[in-house]
Amino acid sequence: MRQVSLPDGIDQDKIDVSFKNGVLTVHLPKKPEAQHPARKIEVKSAA
Repeated sequence: MRQVSLPDGIDQDKIDVSFKNGVLTVHLPKKPEAQHPARKIEVKSAA
């Protein structure tokens, strides 16, 4: 058995792990308060 330390801000009640065809998939969703709101960044073109 292996153990992994989780970073702060992970919603441990919603962790989803699957193992299929030799591939381990781990989903570690962030808690709502740990998510940062999206922001727009202006892209300037070189002239």
